[in-house]
Amino acid sequence: MPIDIIKKLLRSVGVDLVRYNLHHSDDVLLNTIIRNLNIQTILDVGANEGQYATQIFDGGFKGKIYSFEPISEVYKMLKKKAGDSQKWLTFNQGIGSREEEVMINVSENFVSSSIFNVSSASTDAVPQTQTVRKEKIKITTIDRFFSANTFEKNILLKLDIQGFELEALKGAVNSLPSIKLIQSELSFVKLYDNIPLYDEIIKFLEQHGYEIFTIIPGFRDNVTGRMFQADGIFVKKESGHK
Repeated sequence: MPIDIIKKLLRSVGVDLVRYNLHHSDDVLLNTIIRNLNIQTILDVGANEGQYATQIFDGGFKGKIYSFEPISEVYKMLKKKAGDSQKWLTFNQGIGSREEEVMINVSENFVSSSIFNVSSASTDAVPQTQTVRKEKIKITTIDRFFSANTFEKNILLKLDIQGFELEALKGAVNSLPSIKLIQSELSFVKLYDNIPLYDEIIKFLEQHGYEIFTIIPGFRDNVTGRMFQADGIFVKKESGHK
């Protein structure tokens, strides 16, 4: 059967057949960037159950990943998944602008948990983002973590912490000269009260010598198609990338 007929049949039931390459797969795109920039260390902030690290390792990454997850119940799942691997180290902490203890709003789906209060824009689009309980968590900073550890060169800092990304970056100012690549969630809509939107994060990173390399689409409204969040990939201007 000709491929165009197969594609037409699949699309009639909501399935598309595309090539598995960087043009059609976010996973391939990210793994390609990591490989081309020779990333050796990844700081996985907002690790949840370890989905990000698993995908990166499955893509052939041979370096070391440090995963941070502050919610105790979720951290147990992360720790179990990482096991005894010396290439995947886990920490039951959040990352922010200073060391402190704060309350986090734990969402029904876990992945939408945030230090900020969830807004109706989020719960209207996905009811499972609603808060079901609160938990006290420990926050440290990237700068503090850098001062206590030694890393391989070519570091990627990944931030997926539901509106707290700018605070994490403020706590990483002294470490940014050593960080080659940053993957940060960007919000186009205030899914949480009082969070900074995409333009504030872009401005901060530009002021510290980063430029946008690419954008990976993320959470959108399933009815209207409006983009709520995406991941911005930022690279140091002097990194010699193409």
